[in-house]
Amino acid sequence: MTESVKNKKLPLWGKIAIAAAAAVLLVFAALGISVSSFDKSGRICKNVTVGGNDIGGMKRDDAEKILRAWARSRMNEAVTLTALDTKWSGALADFGVDIKWRKTLENAYAMGRTGSFGDKVKRIFSGENKLEVVTAVDKGKVFPILNKAAREVNSDSKDAGIKIVDGSITITQEELGKSLNKEKSIEAIEKGIKEGKNLIPLVINTDKPKVMAKDLKDITTRLSTYTTRYNPGKVARTHNVMLAAKAVNGKVLMPGDTFSYNGTVGPRDAAHGYKDAPIFVSGNIEPGMGGGICQVSTTLYNTALLADMKIVERYPHQRVVDYAPAGLDATVAYGSRDFRFTNNRKHPVAIVTRMGGGSITVEIYGAYADKRAVKVFTGPKSYGKSGGRKVINDPTLPAGKEVVETRGTRGCYVTSYKVVDGGSQQVVAHNTYPALDTVVRVGTKVEPKPEPKTEAKASPKPASKPAAEPESAEESE
Repeated sequence: MTESVKNKKLPLWGKIAIAAAAAVLLVFAALGISVSSFDKSGRICKNVTVGGNDIGGMKRDDAEKILRAWARSRMNEAVTLTALDTKWSGALADFGVDIKWRKTLENAYAMGRTGSFGDKVKRIFSGENKLEVVTAVDKGKVFPILNKAAREVNSDSKDAGIKIVDGSITITQEELGKSLNKEKSIEAIEKGIKEGKNLIPLVINTDKPKVMAKDLKDITTRLSTYTTRYNPGKVARTHNVMLAAKAVNGKVLMPGDTFSYNGTVGPRDAAHGYKDAPIFVSGNIEPGMGGGICQVSTTLYNTALLADMKIVERYPHQRVVDYAPAGLDATVAYGSRDFRFTNNRKHPVAIVTRMGGGSITVEIYGAYADKRAVKVFTGPKSYGKSGGRKVINDPTLPAGKEVVETRGTRGCYVTSYKVVDGGSQQVVAHNTYPALDTVVRVGTKVEPKPEPKTEAKASPKPASKPAAEPESAEESE
């Protein structure tokens, strides 16, 4: 039985499989010999190119000479960085670029010598072995150039808006914001160098504005308007009113947006162009930075009421102002008290301000479908007790002299209302103006008493001397 199995012939397919396996073993043996032989050869894989230089099959020392010379030449080549319409040209070294030719050579020599057996075989017998140049960028050198480029490129996005020209509504186009992406620009420089480019565009990000011109096509109608008057002779105050009105002018609110007066006007300080003018401090009138801007917030408040906007935040002054009825003013203080309202319509609205002739007018424009007939008024005022008398000693005034610094007021309470489209009366706000003291400066300066007059005794006349000896006469006196 055993003998018969031994003498049994293999089928044809078995013989073919054995032959194929033997052939495979022979191939792997041959490849193994080739890989081992290549590893000991000290040469670089065939068909290896670096930065356009063919160093395939070269000895390491020969390839080193070529890469070193090429890197030196490449570092001195002129390269131009571009950002929009601006260009910066210089050698690669000027931009902080360093070609790491030694590391690149190591990577070239490692091809066919590292990795799996399959990777080695693939590299050794590949028809093309393109190798990426190793580079590094010194940020300390390139950042000053990128900062300069950023100053040329960077710009904030600008929302579309409206302006009134000869009584007609004109829509102003939006503008894309732009900013130089420094980190991505460094990557672009490195990539351009590796690809052998001499013209390298820097990376610029764009910022799409929130409001586009197409969003404003439904703004066709004036929803409300309100005017208050000021004294143009008060130059500093008028200047402040003009700055605040300019900041508000053209502001667009999309449906659901909330307008912030402080957020729109910003800090009221000299750095933003504001000047000293009278303001209320604890109910007293004192010089202060940005005095007058509450007239703009008050005018806007009334305009928002008449457009039936949703009032989110508003405060009355500590005393009744002279440019708006009691109960219809709106005070602001940067960092603490704001005036805010929300666009509660289905379409965008825009704010327009106008100044001149001692008056400021604020208008709100929107879609015709959003127009409402609104009446705003106040109820009867109720008054409380008058404020007391506050005395401040003033050493600059003569003793006993009095000067009224601020006149006090009685406490006042008034409710404001509105009626929309002939509907029921709605309470807008309950307004309380506290009683304020009259502030009086009383002089404490004491005038010095005049010293008593004393008669001077007459000196005895000197004896007559010859005219030729006057000095002797003075000395003897």
